[in-house]
Amino acid sequence: MTLNQLNYFVATCNNGQNMTNAAKSLFVTQSAISCAIKELEEEFQLKLFVRGKKNLYLTEEGKQFYQMALQVLADVEKLTETFRPSSREGTALRVGMTALTANLFSGVLGELEAEHPEQRVHLSIFQSPKLRELVRQGILDVAVVGWDIADGDSGDQTRILGSDRCTLYIRRDHPLAAEKEVRVEQLADLPVCYYFDNEALIPAPGAPLVIEQFIPGLKLNKVQVETTFLSTVHEFVSEGKGGAILAGGIRFEDDDICQVKIQRTHPFQIAAVWRRGQPLSQAGEELLERVQKTLTDMD
Repeated sequence: MTLNQLNYFVATCNNGQNMTNAAKSLFVTQSAISCAIKELEEEFQLKLFVRGKKNLYLTEEGKQFYQMALQVLADVEKLTETFRPSSREGTALRVGMTALTANLFSGVLGELEAEHPEQRVHLSIFQSPKLRELVRQGILDVAVVGWDIADGDSGDQTRILGSDRCTLYIRRDHPLAAEKEVRVEQLADLPVCYYFDNEALIPAPGAPLVIEQFIPGLKLNKVQVETTFLSTVHEFVSEGKGGAILAGGIRFEDDDICQVKIQRTHPFQIAAVWRRGQPLSQAGEELLERVQKTLTDMD
């Protein structure tokens, strides 16, 4: 097992189980991604993915492997930053994102590297609490988070970059797909896959869901799956099991899935978080400007 193999596997998971998108995000060939995953499966004698009609899906072993791979990569990142020679510090912009914000803004990172090839960008993907911890430790220069930004830590500096709105994701052959907008009453008994990018947001039994604060009057009576994996959301919707309510900027590489606006939604904030008392570099500022522009273009 190599770190490259783990990076390629994690990148595939973070890009909707899409090897093509993972390859683009890492500027490598799709065959390199495919070979790395095959080598991991052979070494550990397990299946990380199963192939559906159009997409890959993580197996249960694959989901466990993903969580452990994230921790290994985080530990390696911490070790590297702790013992990196001072002459090499600052050569890369160290960015953290949740799976949600990475889906929204991964293209921004590619644009930044393409226009400034001398500026390396290193992306780490974790849940919001872990990102804030890495920011406070100085392991990340900046993190882009969403949904729960109001719960930001007092030790962080925060800048609101913009906002997005919740949108219904549903198969095109579902009756709701024909609606221009859906009312909250139409969602009450829809089987739903509930996504959250922070395990602290898992609701207690009978407690309201976080997304309900962004959609007045929303009451979901049939939450069938709760997950921190966008791939699980994709699988649930793609197989026609029901719908999902996500940020409107999320994109699935699946022509069978469409977005439908939800009436009277409140915006939720997307923000940057960095270490208090530590100014952002020029590259960091440019990254945040590009994220802001992307959010503006979504409106």
